[in-house]
Amino acid sequence: MTPKTLPEKMASLAVVDYEALANKDATEIQKLVQASQTTGMFYLDLRGPRTKAIFEDVQTIFKTGHDFFNLPQDSDEKTQTLREGMERGYHVGKGFEYYEIARDEFQLGKWVLPATFESEKERITRRVLRLGFSVHRVLNGIQFGPDLGW
Repeated sequence: MTPKTLPEKMASLAVVDYEALANKDATEIQKLVQASQTTGMFYLDLRGPRTKAIFEDVQTIFKTGHDFFNLPQDSDEKTQTLREGMERGYHVGKGFEYYEIARDEFQLGKWVLPATFESEKERITRRVLRLGFSVHRVLNGIQFGPDLGW
């Protein structure tokens, strides 16, 4: 990976190559551990063959989210999924809104999506699972360092 000039407002952090981590590259694992122990932050480069699939459907998922959040505030689809006081469903904040899926419901396959998202449920599931796997691999790299038993 060749170094790139960072924009003026971008933090100067280590760039960790996920592909190298997945290939158990000791130098890259050490870079990850070092960044975690010093600044505590790093950029994770996910632009490799193993992670290509993560980005395949991003535009479709973003468009679906855009469609849902552009519905009128009082639309049936939003009000039916509004769950005040619960850690899941549609929520309205001061100047923002979001839809939260509970991890336990997701893992049990019992998560509920608004109609706008339902057609993308399989695509969303794939993204969540692939990103989750990638995060676990990085966390293992931090925890076990070069002695990693992937």
